[in-house]
Formats: sequence, C-alpha cells, structure tokens
Amino acid sequence: MGFLASRRPRPPSRIGRGRVTTCSLAVLILAVALGPQAEATHRPRIISISFDERFAPVFFARTVALRDLYAPIGVRFHGADNNDGGAILDEDDDWGVTGYSYPNILAFNRGGVMRDGGVPQPPEVVIFDVPVSHFEIKAEGSFGNQVCVFLRAFDSSGRLVARGAIITDGTLRPVSVDGEMIAKVFIVSDADSLVLDDLVAW
Repeated sequence: MGFLASRRPRPPSRIGRGRVTTCSLAVLILAVALGPQAEATHRPRIISISFDERFAPVFFARTVALRDLYAPIGVRFHGADNNDGGAILDEDDDWGVTGYSYPNILAFNRGGVMRDGGVPQPPEVVIFDVPVSHFEIKAEGSFGNQVCVFLRAFDSSGRLVARGAIITDGTLRPVSVDGEMIAKVFIVSDADSLVLDDLVAW
C-alpha cells in the first residue's frame, strides 16, 4: 500500500482560475521585463541529459533524489534539503505525459516518499562545474495539469543573471534562460506533481 502511495502522482486536479491568472500575469511581466535575450556568439560543447542512460524504477520508494550521476560531465543536482529533490523514474504510463524522451523522466510529487525518507519536491538546483550561457529543460504537470515553472539562473558569485518561466499546456515544453556565466539554475514550481526531461545546456 505504501508503494502505491509513493508511486503515482496525485489525481488530476486542474489549477483554479485565479491561480492560472496569477501565473499568466507573472510570466507576462517577466517576458516584458526581460525583452529579447541576446544569443551567445559561439556555442561551446553541448551538454545533453535525457535521464535515460540507466534503468530506473517506477516507485519513488525504490530510489533516491538525483545528485551526482552526471558529475562526470560536469553537472550535479540538488534539492532544497539533503534528501529532497527530483528522482529519475521510468514513466511507465503512470504520469500521463507526452513529449518526453522514452523511458525515463525526472519526477516530482509532493506526496511521495523516497527510500531514504526524502520528498521528491521542487525546487531542483542544477549546478555546472563549467559555467554555461544557455540552459533549457522540458516541463509539464502530471496528466497534463497546467502548472507554472520558473527558472532562476545565477553566476558563481550568486548574482542573478537570467530568469525564465513557462505555463505548461498539455505536453512537455522547453523553458529556457540565456545569460553570461551561468553556474547554477533553480527550477521552481508550486505544482503538486511535476515532470522534467531533456536538459540541454551550452
């Protein structure tokens, strides 16, 4: 019974009208404030993470939060607390999403509990050993639930260098930021359950 509670995201529950309006306004204000973002004049090596390189379970209770799996390519992950954060799961048709690279996803569910007691909830922090100028990742709420996802990018000194936001619309869509010397990206959402996939950076 505990496995089942940890496995599936919460039942579909669309965001209320007021919540969508607030989220839409926040995204619109952010877009106007940022304006067109300049593209990098050159592209160094491209980092691409699909989360599909290894076998993954379908239960949160059988895994732990993603941390240093991608450290060999200079990328590390962290959550708000020591054991919290997203976990790599086999989607296995349990999340009701489309537009991801089969079979694995980086999954979040505030009602889940992982093997070490951690909670698979946002925010997720992506840390780069070598700073990048572009970051993007696909996002969606479980079962097509509309959710807001915000990105905040910082340089190695902790200075905010870029922000991005997206309101999901039924399939995984990329949300991205561009800026100078991005060393850390916070992925923030108040969604009860969230799916991320296909990270790209350069």
